[in-house]
Order: sequence, then structure tokens, then C-alpha cells
Amino acid sequence: MKILATITYDGSMYYGFQKQKDVRNTIQGIIEEKLSTIFHREIKIYGAGRTDRYVHASGQTFHFEVENLKMDLERLKYSLNKMLPDDIVIKDMKIVADDFHARLSAIGKHYQYRIVTVKNPFYLHYSLTYLKKLDFNLLRQGMKLFLGRHDFYNFCSNNDDVDYFETIEKFTLRKSNDTVIFDIYGSGFKRYMVRMIIGTLLALNEHQITFDYIKERLDSSHDKVTSYNAPPQGLYLMEVSYDQK
Repeated sequence: MKILATITYDGSMYYGFQKQKDVRNTIQGIIEEKLSTIFHREIKIYGAGRTDRYVHASGQTFHFEVENLKMDLERLKYSLNKMLPDDIVIKDMKIVADDFHARLSAIGKHYQYRIVTVKNPFYLHYSLTYLKKLDFNLLRQGMKLFLGRHDFYNFCSNNDDVDYFETIEKFTLRKSNDTVIFDIYGSGFKRYMVRMIIGTLLALNEHQITFDYIKERLDSSHDKVTSYNAPPQGLYLMEVSYDQK
């Protein structure tokens, strides 16, 4: 039996989602430990993506397999949440098809990047503090360049993939009180891709670069990786989309 779970977590205290050798404090490692305790055997989970250190999630997903489920899913969710630390919460669980895979079956993802325009210690671990003036018109013009299908080699950590093409379907910018929010929706995202796009846009905002800098790095030779990368604490994985769950 294969089970899909949706989780939310505060990434401030963790070394990212993915389990790492000699690093105990990862989201995957902790969930696997608690599930293995519940089922009295080793359970491995497979995430929809790897969020990095300090990155948060509102709608990360993972799947795992069990042979015999002797409790209903609500009871399993309750038991797992009781064992997990307070900054990791299972939102939902459901049974999925045997050929389902949390990463490979995903058809889209929604990320959010948050910036605050005032110094506030309560925002420190949950957004980028940015005190320079934001030119929303300039930013939106830059954002349009990323829409559509592109080779994003120069806007990601490019050491573990062969194909760097992704499609950005929607990219929006809004302000709510002291918080500026970028929402980006796409077919998928390579490692650091959202952060490098946001970092590049902030460089555009500061007139360190022009539109040509972005154009020269999209769909071009793989030797012009952007120099800009926004900090991780402002990034949130909001949702993973599937044809059906």
C-alpha cells in the first residue's frame, strides 16, 4: 500500500528536507524515524522535492509504502503528529496508486518568496529583510522574461541534472503591509532556481544589471551562471500539484 502525505514545516532549525549522511536534523530523517517506530520496521519516504536548509514548506509532499495498515489514516496522522516536533505537521494522508511517486508524478509546484521592508526580529527567520526601495514596475518587467519554457541552466545549481528546461506558468508580485510576496508557479524547479531568480531580480531592482543580463542567461550557453542568489529563509514550498492523488 502506498500512502501520500502532505506536510508543513518551519525549516529554521533543519538542514533541509533530504536525509544526509552524518546529519540527523533533517525533515526526512525525523519523519522516517517516527514512522519506523510506529510500524516497527524501517520506513523510507520519498519527497516531492528537496528544500534546502532554512527553507520552509506549507505544502510539501512525500510518499511511503507499508504492507499492512492496521489503523485508519486519520489515526496514523494523529499518532505521527503526536511524535513529531511541533515545527513539523502532517496535514493530510491518502492512499494512492501503486505506480504513484511524490516527485515523478508531480505536474507542477508553487513556491513563494517573502521579503519584509522593515527591520523586525520576528521576521528574521521567515523572510528576507530588504530595506532598499522596490521598483515594482521594473521588477514585473523582469519577471515577464522568465515566463514560458526556458533552459534554466544559468539559474540553478547545475551539477546533478541533464535537462534544465522548465516552464514558468505564472509569476506574480504583491505587497501586504510590510511584506512583499513573489509567487511563482511552474512545471518544476531545479535546486536554488527560485532563489537565483529572485536574487537576480533584486539585482535588477538595484540597477546592478539590466534586462539584457537576464536575456543573455536564458536559453544560452551553459557558461553564464547568474551571480545572484537570494537567502533561503524567505522561500516557501506552497503546493505540489498532481493530475490525481
